[in-house]
This record gives sequence, C-alpha cells and structure tokens, in this order.
Amino acid sequence: MALLRNLFFRSPGRSRLCLSSIRANNAILASFSAKNIENGNVHTTQIQRDDGGKVDLAAEARKRKKDKPNIFLKIINKEIKADILYEDEEVLAFKDVNPVAPTHFLVIPKKEIHCMSAATEADIPILGKLLDIARQLAAQEGLENGYRIVINEGKHGCQSIYHLHAHVIGGRQMRWPPG
Repeated sequence: MALLRNLFFRSPGRSRLCLSSIRANNAILASFSAKNIENGNVHTTQIQRDDGGKVDLAAEARKRKKDKPNIFLKIINKEIKADILYEDEEVLAFKDVNPVAPTHFLVIPKKEIHCMSAATEADIPILGKLLDIARQLAAQEGLENGYRIVINEGKHGCQSIYHLHAHVIGGRQMRWPPG
C-alpha cells in the first residue's frame, strides 16, 4: 500500500487541514485536524494516495467499527478525556475536539447504537432525550440566535464513527444547503 500524500478538502474562509498519520499493517490510519477555521466548514472525506487511488475515510471507519471499541465508548468509559458538558446514566455531551464553528459539541447515548437506522422503537425515548439535551445545552452555551443539529448516517451521510451522535453546531451563520 502506498503512503498517503495529498489531502483533498473544500473550505470557505481560511482553513488548513493537516494529515498526521500514515499507515500500519496494511490498514489506513488517517488522522487529521482542522486549524484556523473562520466562517466555514471543512468537509473532508477522501485522501489521495501517491498511486492516484482515493481512500474513503468513512469506509475505513466502517471496516474498523467492530474490531475494537470506538472513541465514543472510550470517552464513556473514561479511558479518554473529554471536555464534558453534561452526563447522566443515559446520555453524555462533550465539546468536539475539531470544532467547525465557535460552538460545536456532541450528544451521544451511552447505549451502543451504531447509527439511526439501527435504532429501534425501544430507542425512541433515548432519541428524544438526545434532542432535548441538545436543546438545553444550546441554551446554556448561549446559542440564542440559532444552531444546527446534525446526525450523519452511513456511507453517503459521511458517518465516520459508528456510535450514534448528534453534532450541535452554532455561534455563526450556517449556510444552506449543507454538504
């Protein structure tokens, strides 16, 4: 497998995306961080290898989803530190480490639900609670001018971590259409 070299991204404003890891044991390990984001979103789903092939980061995440606990389970289990905004027996909310807006946090169920399409009727109360906690925290974070709640679903929705999570994004004017 060729080393990863170029990074494709689309970003209004002045943004930089930095690739920080390469490969090991024929598995693609892509880690990136957004820096200097001003009035824009960084949308990164593919990187290009030096042999010209493209790698879909969401597809790589899907391959790894059952191999080991994902980062959200590690945060729930306190194996990884997070800037926690809210926690109870069912829900955890914390600031996103790569924010795309002045305010960007995630609300996740502690129950392992891989994605919206994997939710069942029994999960309806926790799904409602995720949105209610998102609403409460948006008010607490001073997002009185509005905010966006995003849940990515599957390959075309660019889901990269297979543990249901809602992004709450605000503190600036959002653009339409998203994506």
